[in-house]
Amino acid sequence: MSADLTLLHSLAVALAIGLIVGLERGWKTRQEHGGQRTAGVRTFTLTGLLGGATAALSQSAPAAVLAAGIVVLGGLVVAGYFFTAHRHSDFGLTTELALLATFVLGAGAVVGHPFEAAAAAIVMTIVLSLKTEVHRVIAGLARQELLATLQLLLIAAVLVPLLPAEDLGPFDAINPRTIGVLALLIVGISYIGYFSVRILGARPGIILTALFGGLSSSTAVTLAYARRARHAPARTALYSMAIAIAAATMVPRLAVEIAVVNPVILMRLWPSLLALASVPLLYTVFLLRRDDSSEPGDSIDLTNPLQFRAAILFSLVLAILFVVSAVLESQLG
Repeated sequence: MSADLTLLHSLAVALAIGLIVGLERGWKTRQEHGGQRTAGVRTFTLTGLLGGATAALSQSAPAAVLAAGIVVLGGLVVAGYFFTAHRHSDFGLTTELALLATFVLGAGAVVGHPFEAAAAAIVMTIVLSLKTEVHRVIAGLARQELLATLQLLLIAAVLVPLLPAEDLGPFDAINPRTIGVLALLIVGISYIGYFSVRILGARPGIILTALFGGLSSSTAVTLAYARRARHAPARTALYSMAIAIAAATMVPRLAVEIAVVNPVILMRLWPSLLALASVPLLYTVFLLRRDDSSEPGDSIDLTNPLQFRAAILFSLVLAILFVVSAVLESQLG
């Protein structure tokens, strides 16, 4: 009885997956007649259920059952595509691919991954619904910004994970993965700050990036903004305020980390932490009260979204500091 309830639950998830995707596709083609569109709410719902039912059958029969279901659905999708392309001159494959993905996710919900399949279906539906916004963003990207985005993804998804996560070098003081992650923070904060300024304007974009960047690494924010301030002297006060905000944001992060490890130490350190946060906050208030009418308005000269030179320099400095620290610890204790 328990196994039957598990199967029913998985089939319900497969049905819900088809319904979720079908609602978005049905709304997208709501102006078309029911017989003139490739798939709507009912088709997607049945496709999700079909994927789940096929996977349930393949658990007690050869996997050829699941493969046959995919082949049959693929044939129907191809026929529907040619009908749509011939009648409406629409050569897009989005709906057809969504149908196949719905079938696979419905099957995945039954073979033991209901949560992952449902999550993937929700993400897919969001991507499908953001067609207009995605096209607008792509149309507004400059080539330099597109290349910077791809480079950042390359660093985050390929280069950093490939770095060894072990202590190497003199005195085993250098961990390449740790240094790579910190360098990625430098590049990432520079990237986020670039687009924040472009979307929100100079002051809100810079301050917002500093506020959230300080939660991960105030050092990364300091290095990124100090470098930008050197190339934009008229914005020195604004970048200084952003660095101060990042330094102040670091304090609550430290307090949380200490509280998790040892709350007793936090009770002894709170005066020091309060003083550590007060200095940058007072400086921020001082800068806010200053008359900055001599500075330009919200315009700012946007340069390269990424700061590779700063990240490489920061990585080298960190590596040297790690080695020096290990040497001093071995000599002095």
